Amino acid sequence: MKCLQFAKRFSNLPYQRLFPSSFRNDVLKSCIKPRAYHRGSSMLAVDKLDTFSYSMPTEFPSTHLIYKIPEYFHRTALVDSSDSYSYEFIYAKSVSLARRLYKAYPLKMDRTNVIAFFYDNNVNYVVMLLAIWMLGAVALPLNHAYPKEDLQYFLTDSMASILLTTQDHKEKAISFSHLGPIPVVYQSITCNKDFVFDRYSDLEFAIGEDWFLQKPALMIYTSGTTGKPKGVLLSHSNLLINVLGMIDAWKWVGNDKIIHTLPLNHVHGVVNALLTPLYCGATVYMMPKFDAKAVFERLLEKNEDNATIFMGVPTMYALMIKYYDETYGSASQETKNAIREHLQKMRLFVSGSAALPIPVLDKWREISGHTLLERYGMTEIGMALTNPYKGQRVPGAVGLPFRYVNFMIGEYNAYVKGEYEVIVEGNDEEVKVTEGKEGQEGELLIKGPNVFCGYWNAPHKTKDSFTSLDWFKTGDMALYEDGMVKMKGRLSVDVIKYGGYKINALEIEDILLRHPDIQECCVLGVSDITWGQQVAAIVALKHVGKTLTQDMLQEWAKDKLPKHKVPRIVKCVDKIPRNNMGKINKKELTTTYFGPKKEY
Repeated sequence: MKCLQFAKRFSNLPYQRLFPSSFRNDVLKSCIKPRAYHRGSSMLAVDKLDTFSYSMPTEFPSTHLIYKIPEYFHRTALVDSSDSYSYEFIYAKSVSLARRLYKAYPLKMDRTNVIAFFYDNNVNYVVMLLAIWMLGAVALPLNHAYPKEDLQYFLTDSMASILLTTQDHKEKAISFSHLGPIPVVYQSITCNKDFVFDRYSDLEFAIGEDWFLQKPALMIYTSGTTGKPKGVLLSHSNLLINVLGMIDAWKWVGNDKIIHTLPLNHVHGVVNALLTPLYCGATVYMMPKFDAKAVFERLLEKNEDNATIFMGVPTMYALMIKYYDETYGSASQETKNAIREHLQKMRLFVSGSAALPIPVLDKWREISGHTLLERYGMTEIGMALTNPYKGQRVPGAVGLPFRYVNFMIGEYNAYVKGEYEVIVEGNDEEVKVTEGKEGQEGELLIKGPNVFCGYWNAPHKTKDSFTSLDWFKTGDMALYEDGMVKMKGRLSVDVIKYGGYKINALEIEDILLRHPDIQECCVLGVSDITWGQQVAAIVALKHVGKTLTQDMLQEWAKDKLPKHKVPRIVKCVDKIPRNNMGKINKKELTTTYFGPKKEY
């Protein structure tokens, strides 16, 4: 009750006092001279306002999540494998951690401070994320299971000020303490249920809401599909417009309960399946990882805490279908009908992060009675397009824009560098097709307040990813047909879409060429109904008579690549075919060695 009384008082103060006066003064200075993260300048020293930024639409309430949580103190925010936690507990624990961090490692508010953290899918993630935001810093979630080389790159490139972790990953965190001028700090966090505010009167917050909305909030690294991974900088406004857009489009309410099994270093897991439910006071059932049996049986549980929403990638649905067939395939029709009837009580099943094979959509509809809602988004733009919550969901289509998002399908203008001729352009209210270009494919471009601030410390790459009219180039081909946008594949053949991941084939080739027996290699994607694409490697060996089996290569690569990037298919050849220019045609190689591309 004391906490609730404090929160009500806290929410009415323009600049409150969680931290010392020196911290408050830094905040005020940074508000007077706001940092800009615009697309043509350095990310490290910009004083002028961002001429490319978008203000929050006036129709949307611009209330930050930190200011919303006190409205839901009495509700259950999250249930993980250990316990259930109220909004009040998570809020209190976040404030406590923020204070301890500031006292130990004061941050200068006139610069961008990045705080990285190793995470597990449990309550600690939310506590660390909110504490970082309470400090006015940028949160960088890192999957501790990634290879050490990858994690070192993320920590170094981001210039992280602090590395947070839990006791479980203490040793790995300490192993990065050698990283040159970048201070990386071990900070132990425990979320015991006995925690209480010890002095409510001292717990007053430092940062005003207007300050939040103009600042960067989250850094998510791309999968490096076109080179080294880039740090995508998303502002608090970017996150908020995405959250509010999904609440509006998918009718989120406080009584919703979502089963969360997604990685928390991707927009899908962080924004769609975590921040959105928390913003409206819903409950998140967070599982440590995806397991088809565990998730499907959780969906079948009959109690007052039944879930209402599940979000996943197509692979998750394919694996649950496989489990269903193995477990209930020979069951009576009565049992199958009972399962279907129970699953129909779910409000929404969403699929994203990769194209949804139509056989998976059809089979899931047969099992559950639900037509999966397919949507389109990416790290740089969050959620952009969605099938309707109510109305026909067209197989193979990703619908129309979320509110306040503009889209264009354009044809590259070979005569004017970086510009596009409009094929289709529109928003959630109207769509205009250029006469004579009906049914024509082109590149999908996105504009709106959902679009990211820029790539961290990479102004030229940021500038190159936009047209002169500020359209973000997604690199995906699309078609507008029958009132819906349909995705037609990636512009680059070097991007492999495996189970919701976007994998850079060139990165894997670079690693494989370090193998002592490999002379040359080619990595490409092979169509797969379950995973979307499998990672396949065609290799030519240095010495005649040598052998390299699939098992041998996978064993060698397992500590050099994340598990999802290790080739599942290995083909040894005498020599990899090249054209007269010495280039490899991956499309031809795929057809030659693995047959024509299969459409699912």
